[in-house]
Amino acid sequence: MSKFELTTNVKYEDKMVYDYSKKNININEIEPIPNNNKKINMTFYNGSSEPNIIYTQNGSNTSYYHRRAYVYKLIHTNIDGVTDAGGILGELVIEHTPIGDNSNKLYVCFLLKASSLNTTTDIDNMIAFKQQSALTTTGIELNTVIPKQDKCIIYSSTNNNIPNKVIVFVTPIEINKASQQLINNFTTNNDLFGIYNAKYSVLPATNISKLGAEEIYIDCSPTGVSSDEVTSYSIPINSRLASEKEETTTMQTMTNFAIFTMFSLALVFIIPGLYQASVIKTAVLATNSTLKMHTIDLIITLLFFIAILVCFVWGFSSELYAAVTMGAALLFVLVSSTCILYVKKSDPAYLTIKDKKITYPENPDNDIMFDWDEFINTLFGMIKYVFGKNAIAVNITGILIWLVATLILWLSGGVSTAVAWTLFGVGGCVLSPIILTSLTYTVEINKMAKTNTA
Repeated sequence: MSKFELTTNVKYEDKMVYDYSKKNININEIEPIPNNNKKINMTFYNGSSEPNIIYTQNGSNTSYYHRRAYVYKLIHTNIDGVTDAGGILGELVIEHTPIGDNSNKLYVCFLLKASSLNTTTDIDNMIAFKQQSALTTTGIELNTVIPKQDKCIIYSSTNNNIPNKVIVFVTPIEINKASQQLINNFTTNNDLFGIYNAKYSVLPATNISKLGAEEIYIDCSPTGVSSDEVTSYSIPINSRLASEKEETTTMQTMTNFAIFTMFSLALVFIIPGLYQASVIKTAVLATNSTLKMHTIDLIITLLFFIAILVCFVWGFSSELYAAVTMGAALLFVLVSSTCILYVKKSDPAYLTIKDKKITYPENPDNDIMFDWDEFINTLFGMIKYVFGKNAIAVNITGILIWLVATLILWLSGGVSTAVAWTLFGVGGCVLSPIILTSLTYTVEINKMAKTNTA
């Protein structure tokens, strides 16, 4: 097996900043250790906005967030002068991904070394947590056990034709005797990455740091340094940079509030008119009763719930926060529109179309407000229209509009290529055609109803 030479391929221009602050682990999220092929496999999810690894390469920063953790017997036995000298028993492997991109994984490996002391640290608690029964959750702060690193090895690997990046920190973490006994029975076989690539690089100790550990601060405006790197320095109170950072945060908050306000005002002005021109007009011209209006209301609410559920399930299962945000926005639109229309429907003039109006029955308990035949006929009529020839132009228009929006988002750097394709597939090919064709179908109902009543 080829070896990693720590004195060759040294990259003095690249940098690495790591931060493993306190995170909770749950005993139920740790897979049971099987009889063979033993290892530890657990959920180790970073739900905060703070990254765990910031890797600077060729002047560009990439932030990674940890998702899972594994413990194996020593995998990298081929590090010259480190793992080939003995004394290192295992490895803690932490799986990371950039935000919104689960296909670009980073595996960070910490070597585990036998300690002559029998004290218990957070790494020991992490390794042995599944074996105890007193606690169901505990906090793990790896920052307290990771020693200052002399060097780290970085190389690329491929798993199931998906390229991944591997980082191996060469200064080991010490573990106690109980952890050593567990790891001695573990496997070295992993299905995450390969253990060698000739095109590796080595970062020196000066280019590896823990977030917030730097002692030096220069009160000036650094050039060629990104915001991710600046936040890793200690910023004195009342300094100019601290003041500018506070002003920037305030400005971002004001901007977000302004966007939310404009969006809410847009709903107030757009929703009542759109609802009256589509749903109320259809109900008045078709049956002149509340039955048709309630049926269409139910279908619209059902479509919104399906879209919201898809966004939330998709977002949380794939850890795609853009989808979660989209689901939250749709939920806000649904709740706000319901409240706005509830107030507007109390106005008789709002329910009037060309001297015809919907009147609520005096005794609603005896009035049929929902009819399955009406619901099914309206729903199937809408589905039939979506796949009919009259909706072809509308579907193409919706797909093109969504494609342009996705391209703008991708070109501006807001999302990665994989996320852009996913957004286009779900939004452009599913949500957009359904929404647009549903609206045009309502217009068609209006036309047919108007013809029938003429």
